[in-house]
Amino acid sequence: MAVHQTLWNFGELVEPILTADSAPDKEIEHMKRYRWEFFVINVGRSTFKGAGTSLKKTSTNAQQQGNAYKLYGCGYLMPKGSALTDIDDPEILIPLETLVILSG
Repeated sequence: MAVHQTLWNFGELVEPILTADSAPDKEIEHMKRYRWEFFVINVGRSTFKGAGTSLKKTSTNAQQQGNAYKLYGCGYLMPKGSALTDIDDPEILIPLETLVILSG
């Protein structure tokens, strides 16, 4: 199973926070230049060691089973004046890749 999300806009995500903090419109417009897209693939079950500093009596460092997901993505910084739907010719393009294991 794979999930693909495209054309996410970081500025639109944080705009409610910036608006609540009375950020200038110029800052909000700058943040809207940041875009990202990603896709996630479930790669199956995986063993992981859940270490932590919890003082809870039931905490443990034992190995556990979880679901592993591979995330691939790209972060974009678009030129000034780009349309919100534009992802062609970014100023900066950053490839992202990681493996996430969720317990369960």
